[in-house]
Amino acid sequence: MGNSAFKKCYFNIKSTNKRRNLFYLITIVFSYIYIFSLPLSAQYEAPNSFSKENYQFETFQLPGGKLENTLQCIAQDSTGILWFGTQNGLVKYDGRAYHRYLHNPLDSNSLISSYVECIFVDTDNTLWIGAFGLGFTRFDPKTNLFQRYYMKDDIGVNTILRYREHIWLGSHNGLIRFNPESKEFKTYLANPTYIDFYSSNVFRGLYVDQQDMLWAGMGFSWVSDKTKGGLYKYQPEKDNFIEYHHDPSNNNSLSDNRVKGIFEDSKHNFWIGTMGDGLNLMDRTSGHFSSFPYQPEKPTQLSRPFIVNGGYWDNHYEQVQFIHEDWEQKLWIGSFDSGLNIYDPLSNKQIHFTDGSNGLGTRNIWNIFETKDRAIFICTGGDGGGKNYRVKIKKQLFSFYSVAPDANIDNIIEDKNRHIWLGGNLEDWQFNPIDKSLSTLPTDLKKKLLITELNSTNKHLSNLFPGLIRQFGLPIFGENANEYAQRLSKQRPDLFIRCVKKDKSGNIWVGTWGDGLFCYNALTKTFKSYKNVPKESASIGGNHISAIYEDRNGHIWVGGGKEIKHVNFPFFLDRIDTKTDTFVHYYLPNSEDGYPANISEDKAGNLWYPTVLGGIHQLNPNTKVVTKYNQSNSQIPSEDIRALVIAPDDNIWMSTEKTLVRLSPDRQSFIRLVRD
Repeated sequence: MGNSAFKKCYFNIKSTNKRRNLFYLITIVFSYIYIFSLPLSAQYEAPNSFSKENYQFETFQLPGGKLENTLQCIAQDSTGILWFGTQNGLVKYDGRAYHRYLHNPLDSNSLISSYVECIFVDTDNTLWIGAFGLGFTRFDPKTNLFQRYYMKDDIGVNTILRYREHIWLGSHNGLIRFNPESKEFKTYLANPTYIDFYSSNVFRGLYVDQQDMLWAGMGFSWVSDKTKGGLYKYQPEKDNFIEYHHDPSNNNSLSDNRVKGIFEDSKHNFWIGTMGDGLNLMDRTSGHFSSFPYQPEKPTQLSRPFIVNGGYWDNHYEQVQFIHEDWEQKLWIGSFDSGLNIYDPLSNKQIHFTDGSNGLGTRNIWNIFETKDRAIFICTGGDGGGKNYRVKIKKQLFSFYSVAPDANIDNIIEDKNRHIWLGGNLEDWQFNPIDKSLSTLPTDLKKKLLITELNSTNKHLSNLFPGLIRQFGLPIFGENANEYAQRLSKQRPDLFIRCVKKDKSGNIWVGTWGDGLFCYNALTKTFKSYKNVPKESASIGGNHISAIYEDRNGHIWVGGGKEIKHVNFPFFLDRIDTKTDTFVHYYLPNSEDGYPANISEDKAGNLWYPTVLGGIHQLNPNTKVVTKYNQSNSQIPSEDIRALVIAPDDNIWMSTEKTLVRLSPDRQSFIRLVRD
């Protein structure tokens, strides 16, 4: 069964799409600062079409040589830290520096082996690390403590995940269930006559689907016995497995018994990757499989990667290593010795990459990982020559989306379903980045709009607090908070909420335009308000709040003012001392025009903020020295800067009314990108 079956399955269930919970970084930031203040025309404009030219592969390297860059896997914890598993250690990258952990035979508080095959990040950010031989390691990053678990016959671990209360391991000989509390092991489907992994029941695939069912793939690429292997579905109530195997007489069976890739996409299609020409789609109700063989006369038709002229391993060991769906719902299919395919379901076309294609220097594709900020990394394992790749997708940069005539976009956030919410001077909109649809919010939905920790305009306090209850899941607000909000709203119907920030302690800070700063303390369940009091130097610098920011050290910064300098509406930037409820001022009264539109922090800990009409400022919090960039002392193209963000590479991006500007990390050059 070919593509026709797939198209029916893939598109008929489109309306039931459930998207993964990802957060944005560079792509959304770029869109934000580009459309922040532009007048937008009435019709939506689609981005570039799906094409091979949009994808470039850039080599990235970890510290060290070839062995240190033999990358098997990547994982990311809930704090954003990246963990790289190599054949010579575990590497931690926190955005600023790398740290490598190695096996030390003289130190029990170290990895069981420096050969890291797989990493699983548990719900508490504990790492479970599988080694090619010996067993696995538990690592607690908070305490830097390792705990080793040795396996019988020194068998290696290929894949790890948590299923309910147990840790499951796909090993070189069987499936292993481990109870982290009791430290008890149970082995399934092992070969009792184990000699080595070439003759054993090797499990290299583990997956938990969206129905909370555990699946396992058995089979090893370097084992020529095609009868070994299969797909296994765990039955928790019976503590056994349902098996699925290749049957030469049944066209609805698996294409091959040696299973590695298992994946369910956002449309609930269940994909299985095997040895050979092995891209399969499974109907989990009937247990039937549809295969998508490579057809040379139709190279853009969905299939596994295929090299017509043979590969390094002479096509004997070609296996689908993974199936992955990116944030745009495109499928990535990687194969050892056959390169990489990317399939676009909207156009029903795929493109193929192999060594020499768009910067990709190998056809040996071992693993893939997509970070929370949508960066895609390709691991090449032991046969990639110590080179791994980061994917650069050209079309993601500066896509422009039209909204409505004379509309200004003031704020933008992304919710957990990856819908983008736009706040403007005329309307509020919801934008779906997958199908590029844009819809205005009905009046009744606007009243229920949830307030997040990012800025929100034109929202009264009566709408704010019920929204916070739903958004943050804080039952501690309760009826008293609603009564407080309703009473305050009745007393001050003109109260204008300018910005909202939830800090690391769970406190919620609310900045108003004219009524100072409010804070809800999540620990004491109490409210505080802060207002400027003339002649009290320790009070907040002003009552018109434009920006709230928490720096890396947990300090809360508050800025405000008005467009035109006035004695009653001073420009200010303060740091609050939460122990004494006093404010440290970083500007002299009435020394500046405007107000900080937003605040960002660079790698050195300096704060950067646009001042609306006075260019941008850099503040060193330690020395209190302010460096100003304006048209009289720099190449900045305008002093009317509407927004500013700092990328992970320390480039500073800012927007004017019609121009996107980048300030280089050395702070020497401004580069303008002008909309045509």
